[in-house]
Amino acid sequence: MKYYIPVKPFYEFNQLFEYNLFIEDWKEFPTVERYDEEYELYLSIPPSMLGLFPYTDRFIISKEWAGFDYFERSQKLAPSPSHLLPEYIKEGEKISSYCKDNNIKEIDIPLIAYPTSPHPYVINFTSMTRLIKSDNMKFLNCRKSVYQKYKDIGDYIVVDGRHFKNSSKSGRNMLFQNVIIKSLQEGLKVINTTMADAPNLKGYLLSQGIPLSVIDTNYSEVKLSYEEMIACFMGAKAVFSVGNAGGISTKLFIQCNLYVDFDPNCPDYKSWIWSDSTFGYGGTSMFNARLQKLDSQFYKTSKFTDDDIAGSILWSTIKNLKPPLISESSFIDENKIIYI
Repeated sequence: MKYYIPVKPFYEFNQLFEYNLFIEDWKEFPTVERYDEEYELYLSIPPSMLGLFPYTDRFIISKEWAGFDYFERSQKLAPSPSHLLPEYIKEGEKISSYCKDNNIKEIDIPLIAYPTSPHPYVINFTSMTRLIKSDNMKFLNCRKSVYQKYKDIGDYIVVDGRHFKNSSKSGRNMLFQNVIIKSLQEGLKVINTTMADAPNLKGYLLSQGIPLSVIDTNYSEVKLSYEEMIACFMGAKAVFSVGNAGGISTKLFIQCNLYVDFDPNCPDYKSWIWSDSTFGYGGTSMFNARLQKLDSQFYKTSKFTDDDIAGSILWSTIKNLKPPLISESSFIDENKIIYI
């Protein structure tokens, strides 16, 4: 039997991991009717979301779906048909028709509604921590061709900051300027994947004495699909990311050498991936659970952007780091993607 799950609009990005949690449970604990059944599970998604769902068997993607644009613009849509983007409705109907014609049965997954009690973060983060601790954890993945594009760059680091201009969210901005300067001084390439508004740091780097030729050759600011970001992280010597924003929970499922910003004096850092009670599982925080997986290097680092001594120690470690070894089985099998 063939089943498919259509990915629907969502309130928060980290809600998308609910599909992985559902699929893992659906496969691990089959109903009596499905106990001896041979099946394939399909997920219909925009192209921009490829890589986020390692637990499904196949993907159905519309060639005409406005993938990256959809991903960017739909993050705060209410899950109601009246709020769906026109291209989502049109292509969703096409995929539904394709599945009916090919005897693929739809499974409806209602995302956890906002508001609810307990908060969706509590449910999702606790379940994600449980999954990390289990033998069923799977890394987010990408196509080998996408990964190879970043492997061919050579030695580089990734700065995965947060930058909201003129917004109530700007209080948690983190641009990692000193990380970028130190990396460029050490001769490393820097790929800046900072989310939301572009950081536009080239002028700042010039003012800090970084030659224009170095900036033009070794520094870039990019907006990537999630699959490209996964590949970019996997191929890097090190990735610097923000530790007090919700998206970090999903990034813990990427196989990479990850340095996560941590400030013990900030109230935000008593929650999220650092909490061993509210958001953790079995007395273990999500970060510490991920730390126990030995596939790559994970660090929580305090004040590495400000302390020159700590920075020197940090870079002596990073210069000797290599990207984690990625097995062939980790990549998305392109034969399992159906374009219609």
